[in-house]
Amino acid sequence: MVCGSIESLHSCLVTFVQLLRVCWSPDESGDKIIVPPLIIRDQPSLTQRGFLLDVAPHARVPTLERLCQLVDSLLALKMNQLHLLMRVSSVASSLPYSPSEIVSLDRYCNDRAVTLVPAFDIEDSIPTAQLTAVCSTIKDTLTHFPSVRYVHLGPRITALLADSSFSFWGQLGLGPSTVLLLCANVFHDKSHQLATLPPRAILVEYGFQADYDFSRGIQLSVETGRTLTMCPGTAAWSSLSGWPEAGVSNVYNGVVSGVEGGAGGVVIAHWSSSAALTPLIFAWPPILVAAGLSWNHNTHWDYVHSSVGALIDTHLMRIPTCGMGSALVELGRCETWVTRMVRGQPATDMVDLPSTSQGSALYQLLADPDNLLLDNLTPEVFTSVMRHVRKVVREGGSSMLERTSSSVMNGGVTHGIGKEAAVSPWPLASLVTLELHLAMDMILTACRLGRALVTVGTNPRSNMGVAVVNPGVANLPPTIRTDLANKLTRTGRVLALREVYSSVWMQGQQAPGLQSSLLVLTSLLARLLPDHSLHPS
Repeated sequence: MVCGSIESLHSCLVTFVQLLRVCWSPDESGDKIIVPPLIIRDQPSLTQRGFLLDVAPHARVPTLERLCQLVDSLLALKMNQLHLLMRVSSVASSLPYSPSEIVSLDRYCNDRAVTLVPAFDIEDSIPTAQLTAVCSTIKDTLTHFPSVRYVHLGPRITALLADSSFSFWGQLGLGPSTVLLLCANVFHDKSHQLATLPPRAILVEYGFQADYDFSRGIQLSVETGRTLTMCPGTAAWSSLSGWPEAGVSNVYNGVVSGVEGGAGGVVIAHWSSSAALTPLIFAWPPILVAAGLSWNHNTHWDYVHSSVGALIDTHLMRIPTCGMGSALVELGRCETWVTRMVRGQPATDMVDLPSTSQGSALYQLLADPDNLLLDNLTPEVFTSVMRHVRKVVREGGSSMLERTSSSVMNGGVTHGIGKEAAVSPWPLASLVTLELHLAMDMILTACRLGRALVTVGTNPRSNMGVAVVNPGVANLPPTIRTDLANKLTRTGRVLALREVYSSVWMQGQQAPGLQSSLLVLTSLLARLLPDHSLHPS
C-alpha cells in the first residue's frame, strides 16, 4: 500500500476491507475468501465528501453515542465531513448538544480524519435590522467548536446576507483560514453580488428533487471562477419510509454532473419535515450511493439503481444477501408507488419526487387523511402494498428482530442463515431493525385507513361523477374506527403503534423532537375516537 497521507492510508485500508467483503463466500467448510491478484490505483472523484444532518428542535437528533456511531459509519464509506445544521435567531441557535459534548464530538471526528462543520440557517425571514444580532449568535455558537475549518450557511441566511446593503461577512468572526460555504442558488440571477463574498468562499448548489438540474450552479462556478460543492438530498423526509428512487436519482445527478462540471465536493443533505416521521435508517441508501459515486463517478446508473439493496447488505450490515437492504429500499418504493397512483403519474415519472407540498400519500393518510384525493385508488391497491411490505420485511428483518432484544447488549444483531446465525458488526444494526419494523407498522396502519376510506367512499355508479370520494375519517363505520384506534393505543398486553414509536425513538434520538412527530399519531387517534379524552404519550 503506497499512500500520500494518513487519510489516504485509511481510505486504502477501507478499500481493502471492502474487497475482502466482496470476495467472501460461504462454503461447506465455513467462510472462504479468495482475492484475485490485482493492482488498484485509486483516488476519489471528489475530494470533499460530506453528510449534512438537520438538527432542528423538531428533527430526529441522534444522541451523542448514536452520532459517534454515525461518524464511524460515514468513515467506513470513506466520507470525510459531517455538517450539523442548526437554526439561528437573533437570540439563540438550536445547537442540541452541550459545549462539552461538542468538544467530545469534535475530538472524536478529528481522531478519524472527519471534519466537523457547523452549519446555520434561519427558520423564517428575519428583518435586516436583526442581522447584526444573528451574526453575533453565529459567532457565539462557533466558540463551542474547537477546530473550525469550514462554516456552512444555508439558503435563507445566505439570501438575507447577500441582499443586505452592508457586508456582514466580517461580523461572523471567522479566522483567516476558515472557509465559508454559501448557497449558490441565491446567486443564479445576481452573480454580481459574488464580488462581496470572501475570496475563499465556496458555492454550494442545493437541489433535492429527483429531476433537479444542477447545471446552473456549474455554469455560475465556471463563469465566476468560484469553487463549487454539490448538495443533493437523501429525500428521506415527509414520508414513512423515504423516497429511495428520488434520493438515489438526485444523488446520481448531483455527483456525476458535479464531477463532470469541475466541482470539488459533495454534501448530501438530510432535512427534517415539521413532523419527523421518517426514521433515519431510510437516509442510508442515498448516503451509500453518494459515497460510492463520489469515489468513482463512472459507475453506471443501471448498476446503481439495481444494486442499492445488495450494497447495503455488503457494506453496512456486512452480511451479504441478508435482505435488510432490499427491505429498506422496497418499503420506500411501495410508498412512492402509492403516491404515483394518487396522482395518476406514470411509473417512471420523477416529477415532484419527493413531494414539495403534503408529503407522500401514506404520510398524508396519517397526518391529514380527510384531504387526500382518492379518485385513482382501489382497496386492492392498499391490500397489495400491505402484502408486499410484510413479505419484504419478513425476508429481510424478521429473524433479526427476534434476536434484537438479546443481542443489543453486546452491540450486535443476529440474522438467521440456515441453522446458524450471523452477527452484524454495524453498531446501528439493532436500531435499523427496530426502525424498519416500526416503518412497516406505520405503513400498514396508513393502508388500513386508506382501504377503509376508499371502500366507504366508492361511488357505485362510477360512470356518473368521480369513482371515489373521500368520506372523511369521522364518517367511517364506528367498528372500523375503533379497530384502527386499537392499533394506535395500548390494548391488553400488546404495545401498539404510539407506544412502540416512542420507545424506538428514545433508543436512538434525543427526546425534544418526539412530541411534534408523536402529535401526528395522537391527532389521528382523536379523529378516530372524537368522543374520548386523549393525552399524548
